[in-house]
Amino acid sequence: MAIRGALLTGLVGLAACTQVLGLDDYVDAVDQLCRCDVDVPQFDGACRDKLGERLDAVSPERRAAWLEFFVDNCTDSCDAAFACYQQEATCTIDECTEDRECCDYDEGVRCDLARGRCQ
Repeated sequence: MAIRGALLTGLVGLAACTQVLGLDDYVDAVDQLCRCDVDVPQFDGACRDKLGERLDAVSPERRAAWLEFFVDNCTDSCDAAFACYQQEATCTIDECTEDRECCDYDEGVRCDLARGRCQ
């Protein structure tokens, strides 16, 4: 628990917000999440760029909450990749190109492809 607290404290101040300090080395959290290509939208091969942009656009508190969830749930395997993607810092409530891109997908929110918006 102390390691995670120190990890998250350091993460909030990082200029490159997607870097996560692991126990043995640095792991690029977005890259790791995008490697779970079965569960995470790939954005025509631009998953890393798209999710990096989304994380850069949110507040430091939201980013820290996403990174905490990632560290707690997604560093070991792709089993929880979609749950990590569905956090509000990386999923979308607005523009979309596919259903699974929308926040609250599991609750029935889908992409209106004609409008390119989640609803």
